[in-house]
Amino acid sequence: MLESELKKRVKVWFNRITKGRIFENPVGLAFVGKLINQRGSKFTIEGRKVSMGFGKNTSDLIGIKPIVIRDHHVGRTIGQFVAIETKKPGWSYRGTPHEDGQMKFIEAIRKAGGCAGFVQSEEDLENLLRS
Repeated sequence: MLESELKKRVKVWFNRITKGRIFENPVGLAFVGKLINQRGSKFTIEGRKVSMGFGKNTSDLIGIKPIVIRDHHVGRTIGQFVAIETKKPGWSYRGTPHEDGQMKFIEAIRKAGGCAGFVQSEEDLENLLRS
């Protein structure tokens, strides 16, 4: 079985077993900008590097597993997935397709018991983390 097929199956299994959410975490590096010159497979770009994924050595799939707190959890530390979408001061939600996608991700994390939201300031962050 190829790793790509296993990933597909693991996502289905995870969702069925935990009722949580799991996401692919492709990691890589790309360049964005203006193509200046190209000769065969060599090219020059005026632009910048863009990192993708959670970073080097992170898992292929990331997610959150809901845990109902029971007696045997007392005294244990339980991790909670956190997703923070930073926005410049003065931003307000307009419901653009991009913002709508971000909101759906945030809502999915919250529904599964995680902590997620839009943040424009330290105060926003503190309020989010207290919620």
